[in-house]
Amino acid sequence: MRGDATAACLASPTSPGNGSGRLATSGMCESGGRMGAEAGWGWARAVQPAGGTGQHAGPHETFTHPLKARVVDRQQHAPVADVPVTFCWDSMSQQALFEGGEATAQARTDAQGYAESPRLVAGDAAGTAGFTVTTEGAAPERFEVTVDD
Repeated sequence: MRGDATAACLASPTSPGNGSGRLATSGMCESGGRMGAEAGWGWARAVQPAGGTGQHAGPHETFTHPLKARVVDRQQHAPVADVPVTFCWDSMSQQALFEGGEATAQARTDAQGYAESPRLVAGDAAGTAGFTVTTEGAAPERFEVTVDD
């Protein structure tokens, strides 16, 4: 039996990209659902953290690294190229947003299966900001960054 998890971003593109393969979007993220003990079993793909999670920044500072995820085929562990990956802010306070004040961003994976978000900018509230990273056929993965006092 496969675990049931959902994460959907209700977004609309705000720019055609900047030549880096990134597409910024604005919108609102809804995440929820239930994940059983066997969550992830039966998924064709996996989203793996590849950078940016666990960072710290001061208020109104830009985080050093963007969020970076890798999408792989779960059976062969091979990278999955040219698929959309959505980075969706799921916190309700203003700890961190993507450059331009966007709560959601989308990027396509490169030949090695990596996708990168736009840079994150810390808000004025100290705390941890959570982001849900999704792609079709994979369980959602959570990334976190922290805004220090």
